[in-house]
Amino acid sequence: MTCLCLVYDTESSFLVDLAASITGYAVQPQLSDLGRPGTVVAFDRGSVSTSELRLSKRRTDTPVLIINLRCLDSAKHPDGGGDVDTFDHEYLFVNGKFHRKDFCRFLSFVTGQSDPFRHIRSKKRSIYIGLTYPNVRVALSNMAIVSVGADALELRVDLLHEEGQEETLPSLEYVAEQLMTLRLQSELPIIFTIRLIPSGGRWPVEETPLATKYLQKALQWGVEFIDLEDLFTPDLRASVLPRKGRTKAIASHHDFSGKLDWTSPELLDVYSACSEFGDVVQIAGVATDLSETFEVQRFRGKVARASTASSPPLTAFNTGRGGKLSRILNPFLQATTHPLLPMSSAPNQLSLVEVNGVLAVLGEIIPKKIYVFQDPDVDAALMDKCFNELNLPHHAVPLSPRQDSGVQLLLGEADCGGAVFDSSSTFSDQLVLASRSPEAILTGIVDTISVGDGHLVGHNCMSLGIRSLLVQEHSPSALRGKDMLVIGRSFTEASSVVSALLSLECGQIFTLGFSIPPEITNKAVPCKTTAFEDALTSVGVFSTLSNQDRSFLAPLLGLISKRHAKTKMDPLVYLDTHASQKDAAVGVARAAGWSIVVKENISAAVLAARLRVLVGQSIHPDFLRMVRRQQLY
Repeated sequence: MTCLCLVYDTESSFLVDLAASITGYAVQPQLSDLGRPGTVVAFDRGSVSTSELRLSKRRTDTPVLIINLRCLDSAKHPDGGGDVDTFDHEYLFVNGKFHRKDFCRFLSFVTGQSDPFRHIRSKKRSIYIGLTYPNVRVALSNMAIVSVGADALELRVDLLHEEGQEETLPSLEYVAEQLMTLRLQSELPIIFTIRLIPSGGRWPVEETPLATKYLQKALQWGVEFIDLEDLFTPDLRASVLPRKGRTKAIASHHDFSGKLDWTSPELLDVYSACSEFGDVVQIAGVATDLSETFEVQRFRGKVARASTASSPPLTAFNTGRGGKLSRILNPFLQATTHPLLPMSSAPNQLSLVEVNGVLAVLGEIIPKKIYVFQDPDVDAALMDKCFNELNLPHHAVPLSPRQDSGVQLLLGEADCGGAVFDSSSTFSDQLVLASRSPEAILTGIVDTISVGDGHLVGHNCMSLGIRSLLVQEHSPSALRGKDMLVIGRSFTEASSVVSALLSLECGQIFTLGFSIPPEITNKAVPCKTTAFEDALTSVGVFSTLSNQDRSFLAPLLGLISKRHAKTKMDPLVYLDTHASQKDAAVGVARAAGWSIVVKENISAAVLAARLRVLVGQSIHPDFLRMVRRQQLY
């Protein structure tokens, strides 16, 4: 378990308690406490020297992250922020625009509790959007649209430009502000790229020392990926890579001379050389003829056959008009553009809509029917809207929520891509499935069925969606070992909540209104008379009650909140599968400082999880909520 050492300005001291709330770590006040696992040790900037911090860190075997909390609109950091030799990381924020979710993502990533790379690598196809704005602020209102379907966003540092500045390269302060602004608007992982002029960018090769400084700062800022060209000097790599932390390096090789030979054995040597310093290898050439696409495909095959589980994944393609097809067929971290961008990040780059259209024509994406056994929370029209937005040839077919012995036959049809059920449905009990996901096995409930290679796989996407929401404002360590109260009428109704909590290794689960079968977990404690007092200390309350059963929730939350106040215990989360933001219980929880998750959030998160397992597409819940509101009005 990590120890966090935070250095802050006096006016930013609130971040210390917030970091403790997000991580579940205990705040310790003394330098001698540095190195205790699962603690936050914090210092006002003027109360401790950087040499003391470095010395104390060297004296402990516990992983210690020294983090500079830096307010960008403060005049106290004229030198570009914290020294990279002292501070492992630097969190960027501005007064008045602070987002807890952003701070949570940052802390979860740098402490290793979230792993975007593993998620991306698990997908059959993944893409990123290359942002080409000189100032990303102009795109904030469109970011949810621009990034739909993307697995990451690329911040092209060499294309950033400060308005009114004559210098061709952006200042470090401007880059920091742009990165912070982008993070506040999008939760997607960020690829920090400085593209050199010989590789099609605008960064001069002679400015390598400045690139070194910027890349070091990017690692300090905790970006998820950095792009390291093999044209950069070994000295740059030696200065950057030891500071990598959790960040993944994309080792990129660009040869636009027209002489790159995909059939040459030397190109395998290029891959091997890039593998020495990259977690991902990117190789790009230029094509004059469409037939070269097949040479790229064969090269990918050679690398795949020679690879082991530890080998870095390859993204390989040609640029130029003849290279478009090779881009489309590149399955890993494919670079795409969007019509709302001022330009593409490379010539002849395609949008995701164009890519999906061609893949459908080539038969790489086969049109599928998704059967939706309709209920108020499962919207076939919204699913179709997402398919249309991404130019996918799939179609959601709404069916009435009734028992139907023909469901197994429907799922066996050649054009069936899966099915979606209400979590209370008993359809899944009648179906023959090839396998079930871990959360579906745990709960015994299947609400989504995907079809892969003719095999039916059962999922519990309600559980996946709820889990994703629980770690938006708290890292998993904050929930680990903590007692929770779950309220419902049956285990079937509450099973997805229980599954999500167990996956996060919570403490005791107090149940009110139902019981959990003993084979599911030994952490369950029914709220009988003797256990009710203990249940009032739960830091998380989860309700799956429908509207007619809810009258006691607000008084109960008030009682629990008073107990927290007496014991100086911080509440974590109130999640309600049927409530809106205007619900009385939600109002009580919000006033007491709970994080709030309501029906609208859950519906969007569950649909996002379903789209991932059904068609392999990443659509952020924010976009889904936006589209749903448009449908309502």
